[in-house]
Amino acid sequence: MFLVSLVLGAGTIAVFLLISYNSIHRVLSSPPVPPGPPGLPVLGNLFQLPKANSHLIFAEWSRRYGDMMTLTVLGKPIIVLNSARAVTEVLEKGASASAGRPQLVMAHELVGLGKLPTLTSDVSMHRKYRRLYARALNSTACQNYWDIQLREMRRGVLQLLEGREDPVEAIMQSVGSIISEVVYGHRLTGPDDEFLVTARKVLLIFERVIRPGAFIVDTLPFLKHLPDWFPGASFKITARQWRETADELRQTHLQKVQREMEAGTAQPCYVSNILSRPQILEHVGFDELVELVKYSAGTLYGAGADTTLATLENFLVAMLLFPKVWERGREEIERVIGQERLPKMQDRAMLPYCQAMVQEILRWRPVVPLGIPHAMLEDGLYSGYRFPRGTTVIASIWSMTHNSKIYPHPEEFRPERFLSDDGTRVLDGGREAFGFGRRVCPGQHLAEASVFAFIITFLWGANMTGSSSFDGTVIYETGAVNRPKEIPCQIQVRSEQCLDMLQASLSN
Repeated sequence: MFLVSLVLGAGTIAVFLLISYNSIHRVLSSPPVPPGPPGLPVLGNLFQLPKANSHLIFAEWSRRYGDMMTLTVLGKPIIVLNSARAVTEVLEKGASASAGRPQLVMAHELVGLGKLPTLTSDVSMHRKYRRLYARALNSTACQNYWDIQLREMRRGVLQLLEGREDPVEAIMQSVGSIISEVVYGHRLTGPDDEFLVTARKVLLIFERVIRPGAFIVDTLPFLKHLPDWFPGASFKITARQWRETADELRQTHLQKVQREMEAGTAQPCYVSNILSRPQILEHVGFDELVELVKYSAGTLYGAGADTTLATLENFLVAMLLFPKVWERGREEIERVIGQERLPKMQDRAMLPYCQAMVQEILRWRPVVPLGIPHAMLEDGLYSGYRFPRGTTVIASIWSMTHNSKIYPHPEEFRPERFLSDDGTRVLDGGREAFGFGRRVCPGQHLAEASVFAFIITFLWGANMTGSSSFDGTVIYETGAVNRPKEIPCQIQVRSEQCLDMLQASLSN
């Protein structure tokens, strides 16, 4: 009996040692993750992750660690991609493996944003969202919205010319009205429109919850089980309030469109167009379609309004800092349009420099400089490096768009980067700001058209100089969205004729 026990015990130990050896050997012999800054035991790079200007610090680290670099937080890897080559290999060619999103407890579970197209990792659900967007927001379909975009951008420029002290407030309503009318068929009644006020709250919530490291519960998920009254668990009360605000916005305006459809008064818009054609998605019941529309519509508004507004803020800063670009854009407008009529979207092909200004503003100041993180849905091997399943992958858009080898003098605003040598053709490029792979922004055609509409109207009808406080520099905020804290400028109408023509165009 003793001999049998001894043999069994020895066999068990041998099997354990064999399994341990194989596990250790597999780890030691498998490819490494990309290099990165050394961290502390267990904690990793937790205390090295920047709380401000992350994109600038990552760009600095990229010069030391290369195209791909790894950070760890409590044993979880975060791989940052710093070049177009790395992004192409991992997020484009490896799109099926890298199309997930990191699971953020605060955003996905507590605030209830896990079903949003921007944040879901449900492959089947995301595929359905993409099909909806492809039908409604392709380049041809977006031309149906040109009249709305031009009207609202003319309204925004007019408010700038009529003396609004804060240029952001002046154009916020126009940007919001474009998106609300395109998505819900709702034209804003003014800056205090309930839709705009609530939507702005939701946008701020979204910016807060997707910011890495903003909430400790994302790092220590077990904290979500704490009772609300427990010290330090106030984030649960905040999450509940935020969830109610976001749910109300999505549900209220979806139901409003449904009531209008029943009454036969609904305006053509994203929601009504899809709900009136339930066969648009095969093998999807109507109730599921309504749910998909609810979340996809809410995402369109959130993603479109804030990023477009920030892009226009960055454009005004660029014109303030680079007046020669302003002059060249104005010269093109004068030569093609003149002062006898207002510019329109159909002039686009004849205004290559103004088109290139759109691409350059997206490159010069990408509004989400680190993008929205991806997550590996399965193990991957890229350039000899291991990308374990579940790894968070960040595309450093800023590092790519400020790579001096690709974009010489990257801090200078030069639209001619995207023009042919003779200046007559717009070259492809400057699309990094819209994301990559299966997570590319579906509203890029809509966004670019809105920015173009503002640029041509502003250059045609306005003059701009620095305010008395302008010292040649502009300070930027450091959150998830890259925008100036203020725009120290003075904007005047170019002529009374311009003012009269803008006013007349909006009274028709």
